[in-house]
Amino acid sequence: MKTRSFIKYLPYFAWVLTLALIIGWGVRHHWPISDYPVYTKAAQQVNAGIDPYLAGVAARDAFFKSGAYRPGQWIPIIYFYPPITLPALKLFGSLPAVSQSIIYTGVYCLLILLTIWVLVQLAEPGERLFLATIAPFSLVLPGWFFFPVCLTANMAFVLYGLMFGAFWLGWKRDQWLWFYLAVILASCVKMPSLVYLAFPLLCRRRKWLPVSIAAACGVGLFLVQKAIWPELFRHYMLALNHVFAFAQEFGAGPAGRFSAAMQAYTSHYTEWGTVFYLLTAMVFFGVLLYFAHFYKKNLLTDEQWFPVMLLGVQLLYPRLLEYDQFLVTIPMALIVFRLVRATAHPRAWTAGLICLWIGLSIWIHSTPSIMRTTRMNTECAILLGVFAGGCVLLLRRVRSAKASAPALV
Repeated sequence: MKTRSFIKYLPYFAWVLTLALIIGWGVRHHWPISDYPVYTKAAQQVNAGIDPYLAGVAARDAFFKSGAYRPGQWIPIIYFYPPITLPALKLFGSLPAVSQSIIYTGVYCLLILLTIWVLVQLAEPGERLFLATIAPFSLVLPGWFFFPVCLTANMAFVLYGLMFGAFWLGWKRDQWLWFYLAVILASCVKMPSLVYLAFPLLCRRRKWLPVSIAAACGVGLFLVQKAIWPELFRHYMLALNHVFAFAQEFGAGPAGRFSAAMQAYTSHYTEWGTVFYLLTAMVFFGVLLYFAHFYKKNLLTDEQWFPVMLLGVQLLYPRLLEYDQFLVTIPMALIVFRLVRATAHPRAWTAGLICLWIGLSIWIHSTPSIMRTTRMNTECAILLGVFAGGCVLLLRRVRSAKASAPALV
């Protein structure tokens, strides 16, 4: 009885440990909140009539010309969100600094918690305690390697909170309008967010028309900016291209690692990377559509399908950085948990995987000069491996469901 009583408190201990790790890291590194200052500085520049794109590019060029750069070191961050965000940025910049911090911090924290809450709903009844315990660690172990990603204060967490809160309405109540609006809004900040429009296609029937309309709206809002703000749009593209000047900016996705590798061999790495991304995206989406067919025939449950679907859709995202991997850390843990439980010797597999994880973590963090490149290459391999494992699980469950209910096939 005492053991059971202790186990039910594990999620609370996990949250306390996670917060202690975040606070400890923040104190040791003097609270290196990297992205929020970029937003506030850009807001000040917009209100002062300064072009934030050109200012950011000039600051980064000056950094490299100074000779201060060392491999593995953080590079000055440029504001590279589209011109359509500048009116909102100007409004935000007109507020007192204290109000800016309170509003952003409050919204930021609430939407992170909302995202985690939605992800925990992916668990089956026997997995809820495990997932509730694992969930807080997604804030410090994105992709399952240590980095307190929540301290970046990146806008991605806000956008994910909006989209996944709206996704829950679509999932549970079949009300998708708010999801479409959330994705369109997110695409105004980060254009690749349109890939999340795949969710309705993969979990509901007859959604191609509304998804196509939402996608057209997102693309249209992006293209119209070139006509409304031609000079700003040109400077935005300059800043965007400047971000990809170094391989560590490509992210941990398959296309990102391919582009990073190609950068060393050809000046046309962008074109090759685009072709590779389109080919791999078609493969991933094709696999997802294949399993979605069985889900829509009720051969897979929500809890069986959604973790693999979420991981697969995230592999469609062209630039997977740490704050994007936060989104798949919980589904990845759930898939691995199910894979281990399906083996003949789950305890041995658990011990082996923990030892492998510790070894990889030590190896990655012991090579600071190439740490981020090594980390992203390793994360890419893990992402692909876990997705493949999730697909194997789905195949087994589809076969089992077919055997027990052949009339559904």
